[in-house]
Amino acid sequence: MNGPATDDVYLCQVDETISCGACCGLYNVADPTREGLTVLLARRTERFHAAPRNLEGLLAFAGETSRVEPGARPYPEFHHCPYVGLVGDRRDRAGCLLHPLGAGNEGIDYRGLSYYGGMACRDYFCLSCKTLPARWKRLVCSAAGDWHRFGLMITEADLLRAFFSEVERRAGCAIAISNDDAPIPVDLVRAVSAFIDLRVDWPFRPTDIPVANYFFEDRRYERPPVWYHKLDAGPSGHDDLLRELGTAFSGPADRTRAEALLDQCIENAATALHRRAASPMSTAINQNRKEPTP
Repeated sequence: MNGPATDDVYLCQVDETISCGACCGLYNVADPTREGLTVLLARRTERFHAAPRNLEGLLAFAGETSRVEPGARPYPEFHHCPYVGLVGDRRDRAGCLLHPLGAGNEGIDYRGLSYYGGMACRDYFCLSCKTLPARWKRLVCSAAGDWHRFGLMITEADLLRAFFSEVERRAGCAIAISNDDAPIPVDLVRAVSAFIDLRVDWPFRPTDIPVANYFFEDRRYERPPVWYHKLDAGPSGHDDLLRELGTAFSGPADRTRAEALLDQCIENAATALHRRAASPMSTAINQNRKEPTP
């Protein structure tokens, strides 16, 4: 697999169960739930392994995929690649079926047949990869739990920046994860996992705001502002988080509950981080490390 553009945290294929196919339009489908996507990708992967490994066979597979799968796209101008499927020995994560390491490809790189071409995999890295501190990315990798949750969360650069910045502000220190092997407190992982839960199943996301995130720099599909004037109230202190989650309130009670859910996640993470920073071992780590600021 190719390495990252700017640091040592690779976000595309993390391990046997954690991966991201969001830039391939993975979630830009009619049913982006984990259950719905798993069924769709499993069927697609089975058909792909029966396809001849030649130009005609692979192009025919793409055409058949467009014909037999639901065509509704929440973002009409965001390409959904027909060659994203389930990869790995147990097919436990999303990935590129055209990759040279893919089953049946015998080391041949077929990615040039994709919509963006083979160079996209080598040269393109999302804003999260390029702009977020390594310590935040490593924590999301540890807390995601599976490919579906990871891909939905890791591409949310603005949301993650707002969340972790507030966590570290409240804790009074930066998250100390010096490398991939550094232990991460279980309670901190749980707190971040709870925040990922909110992103995946945010109860205040209206049906006209897709679950998928269009995260490209052209900002073609930006999430709308939260309309506080309908509540006859000013902006929330969590406005940046609420906007990035895609939020619409039906009344003041919704706002109160939403803010409480966010406060709980932030406070739990900050408490875990503060406890970690106060330990003798962690104090020594913090004194000897120089972590870049976001």
